[in-house]
Amino acid sequence: MAQIPSQASMSALPIELSGSAMSITQLWRILWARRAMIIGATLAVGIVTGVLLKIEPDTYSSTVTLLVSSRMDDPVSGRESNIGSSYGGTQYLNSYIATQIEYIRSPVILFPVVEKFHLAAHKDYMLGYVGDNSEASRRQWAKESLRERLTVVQGTGSLFMYITVDDQDPSFAADLANGIADSYLTAQRKRFLDPATDRAVRYSEQLKSLKGKIDEAQAKVSKFRRQTGLTNLKPDEGPYGGKSARLSDLESRLTEASAQRLNAELRLGRIGRGDATVLSSTVVQSLKAKLQASEAKMAELRATLGPRHPNIVALQTEIDQARMQLDQEISVYVDGARAEVNSARSVEERLQKELKEEREAIMKARSQQDEAAQLLRELDSATKIYEAALDAFETVQLGKEIASSNVEIVNRAVPPSQPNRSQKRKIMMIVVSAALIVSSLIALMLELLNRKIRSREDIERELGLPVLVQLQGKA
Repeated sequence: MAQIPSQASMSALPIELSGSAMSITQLWRILWARRAMIIGATLAVGIVTGVLLKIEPDTYSSTVTLLVSSRMDDPVSGRESNIGSSYGGTQYLNSYIATQIEYIRSPVILFPVVEKFHLAAHKDYMLGYVGDNSEASRRQWAKESLRERLTVVQGTGSLFMYITVDDQDPSFAADLANGIADSYLTAQRKRFLDPATDRAVRYSEQLKSLKGKIDEAQAKVSKFRRQTGLTNLKPDEGPYGGKSARLSDLESRLTEASAQRLNAELRLGRIGRGDATVLSSTVVQSLKAKLQASEAKMAELRATLGPRHPNIVALQTEIDQARMQLDQEISVYVDGARAEVNSARSVEERLQKELKEEREAIMKARSQQDEAAQLLRELDSATKIYEAALDAFETVQLGKEIASSNVEIVNRAVPPSQPNRSQKRKIMMIVVSAALIVSSLIALMLELLNRKIRSREDIERELGLPVLVQLQGKA
């Protein structure tokens, strides 16, 4: 029985606004109308695929479980570090594991496995080979074949890595998985230890060179000791380390001698000008008194007598003799003062000469000590550098001995007892899905080539005619 739809169902989009594209309703009606073809084609493809997969030999999957530790030993520094805490936490650790997964799939790891199991001569791994038949080309093809059968994944939210190899032979699948894991661990240890080994070799060569420098510096110090006769080469030590006692004594004695010489010169200058020592002499006092008395008497006589008077001449003779005696007596003091000055000057000059010689000896000794200090610094520097290099060498050697990879095998692969059918199921789902999509597209293409009226919208969109009433049958 037909029914008249409500006013709402009769309303339609204006033609000028509807566009030329098909609506969801149109597409659904087309697919529903051709459902038999779509379902039949999909079933046919699925049946054929199932038969082919049934004929296809079973594939066995064997898995190795690896554990990545966040802590690792650095053989170069000899210290243990935490990957996560050192470089940015869990995010970096996950990135590190992802890098290791790519590393496992790299030629560095797979080529040794190809060589070990002779995959370049294995018919399953050389299937479809096209090339120049060279060894390198065959190895490359076998490596790519192995890579296609290899799956490496990280455990969900964990530090585990799973290496899985698919092969028709369960034992061979297990052997290949274990071989890849062993190749990876070997490369991992080599990657850890090679820098330490190279550095140890360099340190060993440097130690020989540094030891030679120490021997050379020590030889220079010994030669300098023999040439100078100095046993203590350290600065500020030994007989000339500081200001010597003899130098201080000479400086003090020279100061005293200079003062004595100056006093003697002053005394010599004062003699004749009323020096206290001369004036205190009884002889000088007596001669001066006698001379004064004679000069006084001469003054009285000259007042009454002429210059040629015998008394005047005799008195003048006495005066001259007194003056001569006084000069002679003063000369004795002058000579003594001069002798004292000369003696003081001689002592001063001798002390100045000894002081100069002492200073020259000290300067020479200090110059030798400066040279010795330079030699000792060179020896000390060479020794410290050698000791530092020796400590670093021992650290690297110890790191090589205790170093271990931060990846370990938790479970080795064993031959599986059951084939891996998940791959076939996955292929089946992909093929059926693809067949469904392709058959649907073919149905739409056929509809476009032979257009039919299947709904009200077909009339409104294609013919441009308004639909007043829609009759719908009821089962």
